[in-house]
Amino acid sequence: MKNILKIILIGAGGVIVIIGGLYFLVLKGVISVNIFPNARTLYTGYVKIEPILLSEIKIKLEAQGCRVLGKKYENNNTRLCRYGETIVEYDKKNGLEIWPQGMGFGPGFIIYMTSDKIWAEKDIFGSPDSSKFKDSVRRDVSKIGNIVSIKENTWKITKTKYPWTVIY
Repeated sequence: MKNILKIILIGAGGVIVIIGGLYFLVLKGVISVNIFPNARTLYTGYVKIEPILLSEIKIKLEAQGCRVLGKKYENNNTRLCRYGETIVEYDKKNGLEIWPQGMGFGPGFIIYMTSDKIWAEKDIFGSPDSSKFKDSVRRDVSKIGNIVSIKENTWKITKTKYPWTVIY
């Protein structure tokens, strides 16, 4: 009787460890499992860029038609891109918050740029997949004219939340 109970407990413990391990791998985006078909994933992370002065970034943004938040312009610029100075909360450094597609509500509309990193929080449909986060940040950099050079081997996703089922 004791041996049977011991085998059952070891088996149950093994199953719990396996399920816990798979759950961790899904949360980290190593394994893609879409058990919540309408859920989204919230990513927070950064990528390093070639060092550049913030003043140079501002000049390049203005040249691309991106406008300073709260500043009135005479011309009829139809470009939606906006930016403003800020302290980037992830690094506690001076930086810029940039809305490549214009102002919006919720995560995914803003990228934060310091002189050496781009930080982003992205709300993306589907199960965790780090390539979706990277592609979204690359699209944002493209929308502002590829004014910085991404160091491709420096991507770091610092937080992943799945399922992310917030309604905006």
